[in-house]
Amino acid sequence: MGEQNNGGRSLAVVLAKWGMAASLGAFLQVVLFNPGFGLALPLMGAAYWPVTIRVAGLMVLVLVPTGVVLCGISLCVGGFEDRKRVVLPALVGIVIGLLTGVPVSYGFLHGTSSRTAAARTEEPLSPATLGQSPTVTPLTRAPVPAGVFIPAPQRVDMVHDSKRNRLYITAGDSVLQYQMESKNFLAPMVLGSNLRGLDISPDGDSLAVADASANNRRVWIYLVDLRAQTNERVTFPAEMFESGTYSVAFGEDGEVWISSTLDGSGFIPMRKYNPRTRTSLVLRSVSKNTMLISSADRKTIAFAQSNVSPGSYGQFFCRATQLPKPLQAPSFLYEIGVSRDGVQIAAPAYDQVYISGSPVSSLPDRECIGVVYHPQRDFVFLAQAGTSVVQAYESRTYREAKQLDFGYKFQWRGGHAFEEGRLRISSDGSLLFCTVPGGVRYMETGL
Repeated sequence: MGEQNNGGRSLAVVLAKWGMAASLGAFLQVVLFNPGFGLALPLMGAAYWPVTIRVAGLMVLVLVPTGVVLCGISLCVGGFEDRKRVVLPALVGIVIGLLTGVPVSYGFLHGTSSRTAAARTEEPLSPATLGQSPTVTPLTRAPVPAGVFIPAPQRVDMVHDSKRNRLYITAGDSVLQYQMESKNFLAPMVLGSNLRGLDISPDGDSLAVADASANNRRVWIYLVDLRAQTNERVTFPAEMFESGTYSVAFGEDGEVWISSTLDGSGFIPMRKYNPRTRTSLVLRSVSKNTMLISSADRKTIAFAQSNVSPGSYGQFFCRATQLPKPLQAPSFLYEIGVSRDGVQIAAPAYDQVYISGSPVSSLPDRECIGVVYHPQRDFVFLAQAGTSVVQAYESRTYREAKQLDFGYKFQWRGGHAFEEGRLRISSDGSLLFCTVPGGVRYMETGL
């Protein structure tokens, strides 16, 4: 009889430990591979994401009920003397299993599904629907033909010069100059070694260009005088592990906001440089590869911190001397868009598009890889992986206004900026530019 009791007690303990292990295994799968915030996904090639997310999701689906059931059985079959060895692992397994089940409903198993938006109606938003994801009926279903292709195999970022009607493209060590009327390249401006983001000054006569390179514990940007076609390298003392600059944005005061990159993961300062006084302000701190963009009126700078989850994003006045407390999204971020008056910002992520400053708090569109607001009217453009379409939404109600077909099926590249689908727009809103494999494609917006 004593041997049977000992066997029963051993069985209860084994079930409790197995159940706890199953729940912990499910929790680990969620932490590493959830499409919204999985820590392992940014370390993997984007091509492996769909299968990895699907397999991990199925494992969670199996491990969660297994862990909870085994822990529950162990509590039932264990005798009084087993409680000390059974209760703690069993309760831990049940609690972790139940908590881990939440990310499944968050969309874990749908990480590889199509990003087709939910059905959308044409009725105006009522007070009851404010703050919820909108439903929209497309006003224009037939996409317009693909636009003009600009070959630039190493392209990273681009910005339009309305004064000279040129498109500047960072590519390797050079800024390419594409003349829009003749559709030909002018002589490139050779600057650094690994150029990244660029922006044009409010007066249209200067470029700021980031360079993801460092030397002798210094990092730098380039300031280009477009009238004289000359350039100057502006250097800054590098922080520990800082390996170069990443993104730049001009404010209305003519000063340049600068983010950086680094070797590994971590946080580094954001800088503001005054070209007139040749002085800089250092603000601490943001994550590596923070994306910056200025509003059309240049009064507001929007930012999205990359390589960190939950993602942080927000906006601040261009003359600010400190960064505001950011908003947070439960996903990795990489791109950011800001409305022409700086009131509204949109941050695309793997699971949805997060919106601030609007009655509409989010869009259900998945895997959006690029965003830009119209500089003169209430429209926002979103490029979506899995399609060749850039969708234009009316940014007050988020009804779909138009579809622009860029003739290439965008690919999800693991949520990194400066890949395909990067969007920029001309200062009058007539031309939309989009990075595609091998170069840049542009077309008229018609808005």
